[in-house]
Amino acid sequence: MLEEDGKAKIFMSKINADDGAIVWTKKVNSNDASLNASAETVAFTSDGGFLVGGGVDSIIPAGEMRFKSGGQVEESKAWICKVSASQAAGDEEPEIEWAWTNSDGRQGNAKAIRVDSSDNIFTVAGAASTTLYKLNSSGVVQWDTGSDYNDMQLNDLSVNSDGTMAMVGH
Repeated sequence: MLEEDGKAKIFMSKINADDGAIVWTKKVNSNDASLNASAETVAFTSDGGFLVGGGVDSIIPAGEMRFKSGGQVEESKAWICKVSASQAAGDEEPEIEWAWTNSDGRQGNAKAIRVDSSDNIFTVAGAASTTLYKLNSSGVVQWDTGSDYNDMQLNDLSVNSDGTMAMVGH
């Protein structure tokens, strides 16, 4: 979404399933026009909230994110933010409950987010190589695969009820 100043921003929208009407739309932006970012994936949580993931080029507070549409952001870091169930259920534009940005020096956007039956969050992130991260429901990293997927671009994953995961990419 391009604003009048020429800066791209992303948005989150709640859509009414009965008629497709937009209930609310939230633009996520920053006061710092030099930040680049993108949003690429969304997933619901078991409490009725939802997660949005992508990439940012610096660590910034959750309420001050600026996003850029259109693919991978060079030298970006993966990020995920959560909108709480009570906020997502309402008719008003929500606030961000928490945000996570990888601080391990690895580059690349969060390409897919999945939530298992225990509310663990899984995301694949990367550019030239990919890392799989597991976060708890508060956005704290439990583990990551490090460089296990060098020279691979993982694009999606799925998690079933027993915790088994499947991933695809090229």
